[in-house]
Amino acid sequence: MEIPLSERKIFLKKLLNFGCGSMAYNQRYLGVAGNQIGLIDRVTGEVSKWHGAENIASLQMDDEYIYEKTTSGTYYVFNLETKVLQHKGYCREKKSSNHDGKFFLYAKGIVLDVLSFKNGERYIVKYNLETQTYERTRVSASNYVCKDWYVDYDARKAYLLFTETCCLNHEQTNCYISSVNIDTLQIETETLLSFEHGVFPIGLLHTNLVLLNNMQIADTAASKRICMDSNNYFQNKTYGYFVRLHIQPNRQILFVFSKGVLFYDYNVQKLLRVYPCQYGDNAMCLDGKIFIATWNGLFSEPIEIME
Repeated sequence: MEIPLSERKIFLKKLLNFGCGSMAYNQRYLGVAGNQIGLIDRVTGEVSKWHGAENIASLQMDDEYIYEKTTSGTYYVFNLETKVLQHKGYCREKKSSNHDGKFFLYAKGIVLDVLSFKNGERYIVKYNLETQTYERTRVSASNYVCKDWYVDYDARKAYLLFTETCCLNHEQTNCYISSVNIDTLQIETETLLSFEHGVFPIGLLHTNLVLLNNMQIADTAASKRICMDSNNYFQNKTYGYFVRLHIQPNRQILFVFSKGVLFYDYNVQKLLRVYPCQYGDNAMCLDGKIFIATWNGLFSEPIEIME
C-alpha cells in the first residue's frame, strides 16, 4: 500500500539546531558535524556541541578521538573529552581542488581514504596522522571515478566501486568493483561490470550488490536485478533528489532524499517506513532510534515499523 508523505503523522524531535550531514558513533557518543561538532550521549541523552574544523565532509570516531575530514581534504583529530586538537594532516600528493568523500579508520590515529592525486589517478591511502606519513596503492586510472566504497573490518577488506567518467556517448556504462586488503593495501580481486546506456551505479550495498540510478539493485553474483520501486516510492519527486544511502549491519538500508528518508529492509525486500524531512543529508539507526541529519539540524524519533 502506497503511503504518501503528506499522510504520515511523524513528529521528529530536534536535537541540534545547526546544519549537519556527517555522522559517526562509538560506544558512548553519537557524533554529527557540519561547521560544528555535536555529541549526543547514548546513555543519558545529553547533547553538547563545539567548534572543531569548518566545512566537515566526513566523520569517524574511536573511543578517544573524533576524526574530521573537511571539504579541502584536511584531517583533524580532536580529543573527545578535552575538545583539544591532537593532530592535523593533509596528503601532499592529493589534488588540491578535489574533495574525495568519506574515509574510514584503520587504527587509532590512522585513516583509510580513497584520493585523487595530482597525476589524475586514484589511490587508496593509509595515512598516519601522528607521523604524517602514508602508504598508497593505485586503484584506478584518471578516466574512472570512485562512486562508493566501504570497509569490512571482519574480512580486513575494502570494497571500491568505480565508474567510467566519460560515457555519455557510449553504448554501455563500464564499471568495476575492487577488493583491497586493508593491511597490505594489495588489490585482491577486480570484477568488471557493465550496464545499458543511461543506467549507472550510485552506491555499493555489498560486495556483489550495486544500487543503480533507476533504483534497482544489481546482484552481480547472481546476474539479476531486484526492483525495489514497485509502488513508485523511490522515483516519487515528493521526496526530492537522492542524496546518499546508509547501510545498517543487518542489511537494512536508509535511502536519504532531500525531502524524506526511506527505511528499506533488503532481507525481505520491503519498504518499512518513510520519514519526511527538509534538506535531508544523512541518516542512521542507533539505540532503537532513527537520527536524521539535515541542513536545518539533527532530528530523531523512536523506530516504529509500518505494517
